[in-house]
Amino acid sequence: MKSVHKVQIQLSTPDPAGEAVCISGSFNRWEENEYKMKEIRPGEYQLDLELNVPEDHPVEYKFIRSRWANVELDEFGSFTENRILTDPDEPVRAWVPRWRNEGRVCDISLIPQVEIHHDMVITGTRKKRRVSVLLPYDYAYTDKRYPVLYLMDGQNLFEDHAPFGSWEIHKKLAVMAEKNMHEVIVVCIDHAGLKRIEEYTYIRHNSTEKGRGHLFLDWVVGRLKPFIDKHYRTKPEPTNTGIGGSSMGGLIALMAGINQPRYFGRLMLFSPSLWKILDLIYDRLIYLPLISHDQFIYLYAGGKEASNMKGFALDFFDQLIRTDPSNDRVHLSIHEAGEHSEKYWGKEFPYALKYLFF
Repeated sequence: MKSVHKVQIQLSTPDPAGEAVCISGSFNRWEENEYKMKEIRPGEYQLDLELNVPEDHPVEYKFIRSRWANVELDEFGSFTENRILTDPDEPVRAWVPRWRNEGRVCDISLIPQVEIHHDMVITGTRKKRRVSVLLPYDYAYTDKRYPVLYLMDGQNLFEDHAPFGSWEIHKKLAVMAEKNMHEVIVVCIDHAGLKRIEEYTYIRHNSTEKGRGHLFLDWVVGRLKPFIDKHYRTKPEPTNTGIGGSSMGGLIALMAGINQPRYFGRLMLFSPSLWKILDLIYDRLIYLPLISHDQFIYLYAGGKEASNMKGFALDFFDQLIRTDPSNDRVHLSIHEAGEHSEKYWGKEFPYALKYLFF
């Protein structure tokens, strides 16, 4: 069954220049240039239309500038979920902070410089490992010192053809540079390939389980961090040093915060594999180092991740706050539509970076 509704949609955007603003959605087979909005004033648009709204299927739509190469984005240049017309009888007031520009999401002149070190050998291994250092786009033109963020799974962070998708942090940092929130050095550590789980496993639950997390973190604080602090203009103190990652990479970052709090004062924990330490989540002792060293923590989970990721994250956050009710240095972000993938971690990255460093 369908019913006809007269729908009024109003849009505001801070970027009024460009082609006609259009609405595309499930009601018109996502065609590009069929429904053009009327420009009321610069940055203000309106469209009145009649829609046959199915009772059992919500109307989904997005704003575009004439074509999909100019689709709406969030404030940091990431994709947005389809909008849903929840009540067709109520006027819709929408906001678009940013648009793609012929497929581009950022000013390429603001993309960070990348310096790659191919000859890093991690303790307990014999193979050389790549470490990529992303420097602010204007690093060479200043004498400033910068905070540092160490991130796991470097293969998936900034390259366009990453094996499991990319966070595209280089593009996110370019957008953040427009807002003067780019002054941080990001160190991307490639994972160990087939031995990734082993390298990121810090706590072994039985004698057959392999884990080199201790060796890996000893290498980060004993070899890698001194190398970075020596070769780059860093702020080396823990208040200006962060570590983060996703999934098992998020878990080893948490272990770094718990066991190496003298080095890391800021933790970026995306979908950490808390099920691996389920017996410790409710142990008050693991939270004491995080609290006593005044660490800032950004914790994220998606609502559509398996293994009850959302529930574990909520429990972890709850236990952390219970241990120190006055703690205001922890931020929990839940994206209900979020899946266990680089696409969603990359979308969350600029919000976490802003919270931790800016």
